[in-house]
Amino acid sequence: MLDAIRTRAARAGVNVYSGDAPNPKLAIVAVGETSYTHATNWPKEQPYLPPDQLKLIQDFRARGIPVVVALVLPRPYVITEWRDLASAIVVTYRGGEEMGPALAGLLFGDYAPSGKLPWQLPRSLADVLRPGGADVPADAVESWDLPYDLGATATERGQIRASIDAGQPPATTYGNPLYPYGAGLTGF
Repeated sequence: MLDAIRTRAARAGVNVYSGDAPNPKLAIVAVGETSYTHATNWPKEQPYLPPDQLKLIQDFRARGIPVVVALVLPRPYVITEWRDLASAIVVTYRGGEEMGPALAGLLFGDYAPSGKLPWQLPRSLADVLRPGGADVPADAVESWDLPYDLGATATERGQIRASIDAGQPPATTYGNPLYPYGAGLTGF
């Protein structure tokens, strides 16, 4: 990501620093799990940023520097703790080798952002786990085969499945997720 942003920034006459810079106008902070994994890097019970990554966002914001968070999101995370600190959040999922050039092009306005969440983002870990439960299917509050049922009752899950079986788009408003299934941008 850094190399691609530097290359694209050079064409625009913008200086890019790794770490910190004298009087930065903007911080682009890349966080999340690595993009080349086939599983999660962090324990399955940790669907949130580790303290060292969270601190990067907090430190720039504490200095009054706008922060664009480039979030590698291979699974739903709980982002409630820091989302209001970000001026923008760009979700890269697991972008592979072209993630850096794609992100750089987006940041410099080469194309309009677009994309929608393929799942809900929970407000807290409690939205996903039963009180005192572990992250295993037997203790999960949501059904593992539905990406938009946080907080749905058994009856509502039946309605979701019936909609899917009928070839109809199900409602995505169950529960109280931080961001619902399908949230995002279609360009602007």
